[in-house]
Amino acid sequence: MDSNLFNIEPLHVAIDVGHAVLDGQTLALLVTDFIKFTLFMREQITAPYGEISAVVYKELLRRSQGETGCRSSLMNRHIKFISESEALFASLVTLFNDIRVSRLQIILGSSLSSFTEAFDIEFPRCRVPGINGGTMNKESDAVSRLFLRQLINRFADTYPSNSIRCTLFVLALCDRDHCPKDFSPRHNICVRPKKNATCAHIKFSGLDIVTQTDSQDANPMDISSDLLWFQSDVSVGSLRGVKIP
Repeated sequence: MDSNLFNIEPLHVAIDVGHAVLDGQTLALLVTDFIKFTLFMREQITAPYGEISAVVYKELLRRSQGETGCRSSLMNRHIKFISESEALFASLVTLFNDIRVSRLQIILGSSLSSFTEAFDIEFPRCRVPGINGGTMNKESDAVSRLFLRQLINRFADTYPSNSIRCTLFVLALCDRDHCPKDFSPRHNICVRPKKNATCAHIKFSGLDIVTQTDSQDANPMDISSDLLWFQSDVSVGSLRGVKIP
């Protein structure tokens, strides 16, 4: 199949991550951190993700202890946002630990058929799955921070002050024979950009390509030319203009 979802001339960005080993847990952390960063810089949330999640978890703890009080609609919207986000992040951890992902599209827009911005991340052709059961470690965190620093420098002048309310969608290009958990196959997906929509194509450079040593015939980490786009079952809604209660 044609792996290009739409026809936009992308901005090509090469990110040097040194001699990092990009295993499953590192890629999962890198992508989730990038999504949190993008939501904030694109003004879909009014505070950094960590600040919002801390407030939400404090409120959920208060409610679990049976404390009474006003349950504002604003707080409920933040709880829904964190719930959606954490479900997406959990599915990404499973995705990168279980299956080799060729590319990942992170798309912002009112819908996939009318999007305003896309980030197309291309991953190394050979890598190992996550280790330690997907537990994040210091090395993974360091790689993610390096990745984000370079992206901030690269896109510093491209973050507008007039962002519109957008939903965040995620699609993964994988071997069609290995359907990721919490993702659905999209055989005839329709992805259309709005006028003046933008796309950044992000590739990695300077890294150690790690080969998979497992020789099983149907290894989900193997390279395949028969790829298919899978869409995350979870999309993340916007909190643009909605301040933390």
